[in-house]
Amino acid sequence: MRASRIVSSRLDRRGAAAVEFAIVLPLLVLLTFGCVDLGRSIAAYIICSNAARVGAEYGATHGYTAFTYSTWQNQVIAKTSQEMQGTGASFDPNRLTVTVTGTPTTGNLYRAKVVASYRFDLITSVPGLPQEFVLTHSVSMDRFR
Repeated sequence: MRASRIVSSRLDRRGAAAVEFAIVLPLLVLLTFGCVDLGRSIAAYIICSNAARVGAEYGATHGYTAFTYSTWQNQVIAKTSQEMQGTGASFDPNRLTVTVTGTPTTGNLYRAKVVASYRFDLITSVPGLPQEFVLTHSVSMDRFR
């Protein structure tokens, strides 16, 4: 009789462990994918900020006039997009929005401002959290001679 109690208590513990595992497993999977999403979003933000910085640097080192302003803007946007595409990551260039402005400053110079925005999709779908959000980084640089 004593041996049957030992066997039944071991089976009860195995069943309890299986139930606990079934309850905890979805939370562990959600936590794992949440960590992956966090890492992906941080990497995407770093790439987006670097692209904005490259565009602002190009805009600050290459001058424009009133006649070449639109061409200058297009060149800065192209450099910013090229920087995003050169990362090796799977970025969709259609999700990138770049805004370029040149503001006159003193001494016949100007300030180049680049705002890069990228729509980022999450892998994990959590109720109450958005499935996609926009990463935005703005960089301003003064033109120098």
